[in-house]
Amino acid sequence: MARANRIFISDIHLSSQTLYQTKLDGHPAAWYDPDAHRTRLLGFLEKHVIEKAEFIKDLVILGDLFDNWVCPADQEPPTWEELIDSNSPEIEALQAVVKNGINIFYIPGNHDYDVADSRVEDAVGGLRLIEAYSGAGRTHAEHGHAYTLFNSRDFHNDPRCGRPVGYFIARLAATIPGSARSFEDLLSYVDDVIDALTNPTALIEVIVEALAERAGVDEIVMPGGDAITIEEVKRRYGGLCEQRKVGLFGLRDRLFGRDYLQTTADQLCKKHGRNVVLFGHTHDAGIRKDKVGHEHRIYANTGVWCREKAHCVIIRKPPIKSGVSVVLAEVGADGKIGVGTTEKLD
Repeated sequence: MARANRIFISDIHLSSQTLYQTKLDGHPAAWYDPDAHRTRLLGFLEKHVIEKAEFIKDLVILGDLFDNWVCPADQEPPTWEELIDSNSPEIEALQAVVKNGINIFYIPGNHDYDVADSRVEDAVGGLRLIEAYSGAGRTHAEHGHAYTLFNSRDFHNDPRCGRPVGYFIARLAATIPGSARSFEDLLSYVDDVIDALTNPTALIEVIVEALAERAGVDEIVMPGGDAITIEEVKRRYGGLCEQRKVGLFGLRDRLFGRDYLQTTADQLCKKHGRNVVLFGHTHDAGIRKDKVGHEHRIYANTGVWCREKAHCVIIRKPPIKSGVSVVLAEVGADGKIGVGTTEKLD
């Protein structure tokens, strides 16, 4: 039987041993917690990928497999060597996937976009880094951060490294115990700031300054040990909204992309002939077929693996028939897939 299924996951956010052991309000500073999330991930890879290898063509990781953003401002972020060394069980499981004849495609997200190709490819021999995935008919898949305001690469304001302002916001948020540490908490906090604004050009400076005050810091330790002041962050990125011509209308969507990515999916379908578009990034799993003005398309989001619920997306394309089925399935604490939601295109 031909291998026809493709499995998509994203936003695992593997961190370092140091950050797993660093506690803020009794919880690990990192989003991924091996004690809470490792059994689910390893169980899933074993039960639904490796043991079913004869049916699976590709495992596609849509970004944020690793995370060197979520780190308190007063600590130096982990190196890629530390990230790989701290997650041996996960790395070994991915190696086993490759050994069973399944392709692994890895599309870096914003939390791991500066990963060096050779380091990940050396750790997981056979893994292939790509910018976007095309396959299973007219499918397009990527992380999704490139279409958002805070998290797309920004060489205009950071010519040397291209770090977006979202990097500094994540570092500050990770410093505040029990507040604004999760993606959804941060969205809520930013919404409150937007509601209080009358001039969007001040948005970046207001968010950065407010988070820095709550975190009680005036600088952020960067990779390599040097520090950048909060005033310098505000100076660099203060003109971002004006540069991108973003006003208050629709600003929430542009910040992190929850609804904006659905619009982007529609545009990809219409302009580039896609009929299935997958993103991660928003941590908000979902699937939707058709929309007024954009029929015969499926948009799905793979959600997140470092929270209470995890999901995967499975695309089944029969080797002979022209149709395609897209399944969004929840993954239980033991790694087993539960009942999913299926959408089909003929």
